[in-house]
Amino acid sequence: MRAAARALPPVAGAAGPGALSAVACRTPARHRALWISVYRRCQYRCGSRPPAGRARARMFPLAGVARRRCADGARPLHIGLVGELPVVTWEQISDADATASWDRRLLGFDDYSIYQSMAWGEHRRALGWTPYRWIALEDGQPVAMAQGLLRRYTGGVGVVWLPGGPVGAIRAWNSALQNTIRRTSQLNIVYCRFNSLCPVCDADLRALPGMRWQRPRSRLGARDSLLYDVAREETVRLDACSKNWRHNLKRSRKSGYAVALWDRPNAAEMRAVYAEMEGHKNLAQQHSEQNLRALYAQAGDHLLTVSCRDAAGTLVAFRACAVFGTRAWDMLAATAVAGRKTYASYATFWALTQECHRRGIGQYDLSGVDPVGNRGVFDFKQGTGATLVEYLGEWEWASPSMFALPANWLIGKRRLEHQ
Repeated sequence: MRAAARALPPVAGAAGPGALSAVACRTPARHRALWISVYRRCQYRCGSRPPAGRARARMFPLAGVARRRCADGARPLHIGLVGELPVVTWEQISDADATASWDRRLLGFDDYSIYQSMAWGEHRRALGWTPYRWIALEDGQPVAMAQGLLRRYTGGVGVVWLPGGPVGAIRAWNSALQNTIRRTSQLNIVYCRFNSLCPVCDADLRALPGMRWQRPRSRLGARDSLLYDVAREETVRLDACSKNWRHNLKRSRKSGYAVALWDRPNAAEMRAVYAEMEGHKNLAQQHSEQNLRALYAQAGDHLLTVSCRDAAGTLVAFRACAVFGTRAWDMLAATAVAGRKTYASYATFWALTQECHRRGIGQYDLSGVDPVGNRGVFDFKQGTGATLVEYLGEWEWASPSMFALPANWLIGKRRLEHQ
């Protein structure tokens, strides 16, 4: 694609939808998506909005390329040409290049997270997903990044999941990203969903639907979370806890349990505690032993784990977080029946956050809360004095768009089966 630059004359007015004429030709249908991107930039420059509904469908025939005439002689911005507006282009990053620079670049964005890190992508690869990584460049500078996890199915069908991302400028999460995902994955039918950990704002909520993203009918996780300021001194953090939370922490210290940093966690031991907790609370399986092994094998360098053992050395509780940059994310937590009676979860949380404080971590994300569906966990986390935050959360896009319906049905069915 050529990259010559050409300035465009100023635009005095905007042309209406009738100024666009469809030109039938033998251009491949895949160029239709590229033209939509061109047309949107042209409409933006001319000061008018793209049409919607049936009018939009008539302007973009599946087998042809439409060409729009702007008012007062202005021309549309062509793919690869730079006019008065900066052009954002998405590129795929190879595994070799990602190993060398992905995490370093990722940490340059305010909304970075462990779930977009190289280690997380490799952890999911061990469980059957294929990580793809893309970067958005504007004037040669990175303005956004995205790590997608792909799972392929027969017939050229695939699901792309972007946990914790994309990151960076939301204006770059447009059709150019969607086209790049489809082109590099070589899928005929693609369902894509992201879960942004960027704090929500009204401007972003208005912008995303205009870029063909929509809220999914069935969510995978909670949109709200709690942020714990672990940079504060211990006395300050204790004062911020609720009275009941401080009381239970004191109770946990009377049990005589040994609470310590767990340098080499045993996946089988952890799974046994999970199984006991799941049976007691009538929960679906939280993590398999295979999942736990893969997590520590691929992302172990980012994990901090605290164990709680009784006098016989039996594991009664543990808690783990993932550390990336100056932030931490609550990752694993389980308490056996014996540990529940002695408030072991309070001891493990406090020991883990103390270790984070010692290592210079500033923010600890308690990784999702559901005040209605899981009140007990919400009360525990809120009792620490953490601050409630609403993230931008989950958004989806599918090509063809009708594929979003069966995808949401399957996700909803899976959630019901695991409740």
